[in-house]
Amino acid sequence: MIDKIKRIVEPVVQDFNAELVGVTLKGAKRNYILIVFVDRIGGVTIEDCTKISRQLSKEQELDDLLGNNYRLEVSSPGMDRPLKTPQDFKRNVGRFLEIEFEDKAGLHKLK
Repeated sequence: MIDKIKRIVEPVVQDFNAELVGVTLKGAKRNYILIVFVDRIGGVTIEDCTKISRQLSKEQELDDLLGNNYRLEVSSPGMDRPLKTPQDFKRNVGRFLEIEFEDKAGLHKLK
């Protein structure tokens, strides 16, 4: 079901010059919570997330898939999200990072 949701959500997110970073679906039928994570180089604003959310709420395909009684949340991935893909690193150029790694001597954090 997540793949179907991504196919519906991604073009809408791209219409706002943003990138779909992730989709999470919680709950069960008739009580789903759909969480959509978006970002772009330079970051997204609350206004961006609001506009994307409003547009997604008009997508009949989501209603057909999840039913009419689901909660939609659109947000940035957050500061504590691990960077995993080359695009994650590109979006975060110029931002301060905290790096955490573990070796034989234990856990280390760099800021």
